[in-house]
Amino acid sequence: MRMPESIGTHIGFIFTHSRLFAEKILEPRHVNGSRFAFLLALYYEDGLSQERLSRQLNYSKATGTNTVRSLERDGYVYREKDKEDRRIYRVYLTEKGRNTIPEITPILYEWNHILLSEFSNEEKDQLFHLLKKARESLEKYDEEQQ
Repeated sequence: MRMPESIGTHIGFIFTHSRLFAEKILEPRHVNGSRFAFLLALYYEDGLSQERLSRQLNYSKATGTNTVRSLERDGYVYREKDKEDRRIYRVYLTEKGRNTIPEITPILYEWNHILLSEFSNEEKDQLFHLLKKARESLEKYDEEQQ
């Protein structure tokens, strides 16, 4: 008897292969997936608070704190207390952190090209639209759970 088809199986397969591909290119820079996600978020919006950064990336506060500390220790980011609210730490990219993103993103675009190589432009647009819709459903679900 054949198992029923599950969207989770396909997403899991793609996620696993994407993670393995990313680890291969990120490993020499000592930037694993979560560390790269933090760097990428800061690349687009430098100076986020640690809490917002964790929340935006869907990580716990503890994971966010540990990730930021490890990035700081390795010279990719630095933290400063917020000038208006001294309880908040803002996270900023260092030059090393800022230079890492342009080195890696072309390789990640290559992965997208590999993944989508059998798709027409219309199918790619459709896929992104449907994935965005699924993400929005999950974000709505998360909000309702809080």
